[in-house]
Amino acid sequence: MSRHRFLAPAGRGRAPTLTAPVLTAPVLAALALVLALGLGGDARAEPAAVGVRGWDHGDYGRLVFDLAPGIDGQASLGGEILTITFSAPVRLDAATALRRLGRLAAGASLSPDGLSLTVTLKQPVNLKPERYQDKLVLDLRPAAEPANPAPATPGAGKPEPAKPAQAAPETAAAPAKPAAPAPEAATAPGKPAPATPEAAKPAVPAPDAAAAVPAKPEAAKPAVPAPDAAAVVPAKPVPAKPEAGKPVVPAPDAAAPAPAKPVPAKPAVPGPEAAMPDAGHGVPAHPPVAAADAGPAAVTLRQGLGGPEVVMSFPAPVGAAVFGRGDALWFVFDGPGGGPAPALVNALADLGKVEPLAVPGGSGFRLTGRRLPPQVFAEGNDWHFLFGPEARPPATPLVASPRADAGGRMRLVVRAPGATRPLTLTDPEIGDTILAVPVAAGGNGIAVGGRLPDLELLASAQGLAFAPLADDLTAAVEGDDVAIGRAGTGLTLSDVALRPQAAARGLGQRAESDLDVGAWNRPGPVAELRSRLEREAALAPAAEKTDRRLALARFLLANGYAAEAIGVARLIEEREPDIAQVPSFRLLRGAAYAMQEWHDKALADLSLPALEFAPDAALWRGYALAATGRKAEAHKAFAGSLGAIDHYPPRIAERLLSAVGEAALAADDVRAAGEAAAALAARAETAAGKARALALEGRVAVRRSDAVAARAAFEAALASGERIARVDAELGLIELGLADGSLGRAEAIARLDRLRYAWRGDDKELAVLRRLADLQLAEGRWRDGLDTLRLAMKLFPRDPGYAALQETQNTAFRRLFLGGAADALPPVQAVSLYFDYRDLTPLGPEGDDMIRRLSDRLVQVDLLDQAKTLLAHQVNNRLQGIAKSRVAARLALLHLLDHEPDRALAVLDGSEQPVLPEGTARLRRLLRARALADQGRAAEAKTLLAADPGQDAAVLAAEITWEARDWPAAAAALARLLADVKPPAGGAPDGPSEALVLRLAVARALAGETEGLKQLAAAWGPAMAQSKSHDAFAMLTGSGDPGAIATRNLAQTMANVGQGTSFTEELRRRLIAGELAQAD
Repeated sequence: MSRHRFLAPAGRGRAPTLTAPVLTAPVLAALALVLALGLGGDARAEPAAVGVRGWDHGDYGRLVFDLAPGIDGQASLGGEILTITFSAPVRLDAATALRRLGRLAAGASLSPDGLSLTVTLKQPVNLKPERYQDKLVLDLRPAAEPANPAPATPGAGKPEPAKPAQAAPETAAAPAKPAAPAPEAATAPGKPAPATPEAAKPAVPAPDAAAAVPAKPEAAKPAVPAPDAAAVVPAKPVPAKPEAGKPVVPAPDAAAPAPAKPVPAKPAVPGPEAAMPDAGHGVPAHPPVAAADAGPAAVTLRQGLGGPEVVMSFPAPVGAAVFGRGDALWFVFDGPGGGPAPALVNALADLGKVEPLAVPGGSGFRLTGRRLPPQVFAEGNDWHFLFGPEARPPATPLVASPRADAGGRMRLVVRAPGATRPLTLTDPEIGDTILAVPVAAGGNGIAVGGRLPDLELLASAQGLAFAPLADDLTAAVEGDDVAIGRAGTGLTLSDVALRPQAAARGLGQRAESDLDVGAWNRPGPVAELRSRLEREAALAPAAEKTDRRLALARFLLANGYAAEAIGVARLIEEREPDIAQVPSFRLLRGAAYAMQEWHDKALADLSLPALEFAPDAALWRGYALAATGRKAEAHKAFAGSLGAIDHYPPRIAERLLSAVGEAALAADDVRAAGEAAAALAARAETAAGKARALALEGRVAVRRSDAVAARAAFEAALASGERIARVDAELGLIELGLADGSLGRAEAIARLDRLRYAWRGDDKELAVLRRLADLQLAEGRWRDGLDTLRLAMKLFPRDPGYAALQETQNTAFRRLFLGGAADALPPVQAVSLYFDYRDLTPLGPEGDDMIRRLSDRLVQVDLLDQAKTLLAHQVNNRLQGIAKSRVAARLALLHLLDHEPDRALAVLDGSEQPVLPEGTARLRRLLRARALADQGRAAEAKTLLAADPGQDAAVLAAEITWEARDWPAAAAALARLLADVKPPAGGAPDGPSEALVLRLAVARALAGETEGLKQLAAAWGPAMAQSKSHDAFAMLTGSGDPGAIATRNLAQTMANVGQGTSFTEELRRRLIAGELAQAD
């Protein structure tokens, strides 16, 4: 993640034109002025907000401080008192964090000056501090448990005794000397450290001490740097003049000599070809392998459409740095095996001449005759170099930002995850010193370099490289950062604009004036200059008209008159259509489009390959990407173009800085967002710009868990009355209220519903609509939530978050009709909501289940018409095959319940399938029989049921024959049902059995089956005598003469009364209970 630094210009005049956007002189000059005045990073000199978090992990506790930009922190432990000191006054609230650490911490107090926090501990602990980006992490482990004591200052490793150094694999063999002890402070340049009686002993350097390098090569001695020591650059050596045709360094395969027995140190005078000592810092991510143990890297040459690709396969992981200087590309590795072996020379023969390069502590080579850098990427232990036809920027551009250390000394800090250690090189042609920092992660390089009074930062395709211009320059790897400074004093800052160095083509070359918007402006009163340029353009002769118009358009753009610049550009293009292919014209028109908020057109113009490295093009490309929702891409585009903001008037710069901050927040780069907010607050001149700065400060404070500062900033932005900041401020206050419980969801919904009309047409409105929908759905206001989501999707169909909106809508619909949430709605509202959003019904079984559930719910409340409409749509439009036959059976049942046998048969006929599951086929057969009987076709129904041996078929047959008064058939069907039921041994039968016996007695009595009645009386008489129906049963079966008038009259009366629950009602009950779904 890249980091940026923003500071207000020192004066009110327009800043000088900047062509190297990574490091800008006005920025550095302003920072120097602030430091000189003794002020913090905030122009209002208010304490910076620091977030504090705490957790108890059982065996240890953890405190995390989220440091504000420009704030450094250190921790020290004295007894049971933990002290955290800050480099500038801060404000913080540690109460919540310490409550979570109640087992270890008793309390804390912030000093009145805000420079230190004192934490009182409940028990002795071991302290382990760490620095991760902008976070100070303190692990507190109870002292009773075994733990390794840690240094008080983050990043300071435990010092180890220095070991006798070995010569680097590519240096000339020389007698080995033990390492000299590291002094407490860097040795002054030009004065070698005097020998002491203890010089023969292995040195134990201080953890933070810089490893001093003698000023002259003659006094150089190989040394192993102490962990976390900085590399100090020696004074410039006198270049040795190599003989023609001879390499400057010895053969790369020369083995390193074994270390000699330590003897008292004496000044050594190596030959002119001796390499400079290694200036490495810290423990490398992967220790270098001795040259004697590993040979050169295996080399593979591949020819592809993109050009030749050279793969170097190392025996162990190594970091790499690739950069251009002069007419050569430099390849530097922090381990052995990267020298110019024969296989490598052959692979690169068509690209240039491979020359050896002395790399103490590593290996490398130079490729002369080619300045176009390769694309670099890593895969395992392999490094891939693709030499294409054109320059491409690094996949992950590294950005150098000015930053003060805890002592106020200025440094350049480059976020470079995977950086290993600095290596000191000597340019064989010029003789000066180069410091290279290999990086293990591929594709990480400096896209645009620059020159400062103390150093020249080189553009690189991989890793970092710079040429010191001061004798005491240092480089140190601090976690994921590479810090470049000067021993004791810090970097020198000046008002001179950065001059970009001569880099490999496409990587940091000076932008031509026709691609530099800053050079398009002219000094003087804008109104007068505009009037003069308009007259010149109008009165120019035909041969000069295009040039005059182009000068006018450029001036208009540089001063923020986008609409007018677009108009003039159209006139130019009408006169000369071919000018649309000129990069400078595309930059002019694309920047004007972006300034005018025509972002699609802007991206079409600014994506021209020739504009890829133009800072102004990258700046407005980032602005257009941010405005169209592609903020992660915008954050990358802004990384190398921020210096160009100084070209524009304040009202334009305010818009750009606001977009930079929002893109940084979207990319989770809180530090960059905080710096953008501070820069916007310092530069803003309009009320709208100041309100934007407050809103952005509030959002940054939220990300730093500083609710107090966030609320204050949001309230101030809201009080400004500026509509442009109202949405962010109000939305931020609503979120804070919801988080701390001071605001309920209902009130938040009402405020958001009003806020949606405050600002229309961009991602701010979309953010309000998205949050409003979330709260409405969480509150159970399903229709409101779905309507809000549908509106957001209608208004922003091309937003990158469209798919997320669609997924939220689908999830809510599933929760409603599959998760059971619709059960809480009135049935009519549920079905209405379904029909309004039925396009969200998922395909396949999940959608079928959703419709089945809803239709069953409608049947439960007798809304048969709505249920039939729902199922008919599914049968006619959604389903095929077996699924259609299954749902059609349910639809036929609804028609039967609504006394529509004709429609039931039509549905069944229209959904027949040659092969169906047995359960579905049986259900459809029963429904067809019931429909036939309802049409008066009882005989056909009995024939259909005769082949079905199932219980349901017998029940339906008994019902149909009973209704048809076919008493012999009814008696036979009922007897079949009763055959499986046994009379109870004692007592009355259960209700269903009692009703079935009584109905069989009626049927047999009306059919005149005397023998049947006698058999029924013999089998069920004792049990029925105990039932409520004993009198009726006795009368029907006791006389033995079913033709008796009394018996027949009773039987006829009971037959007319009916037979209880019908078969279709039983199916309805099963449907509602979900049993029908299991049956089919």
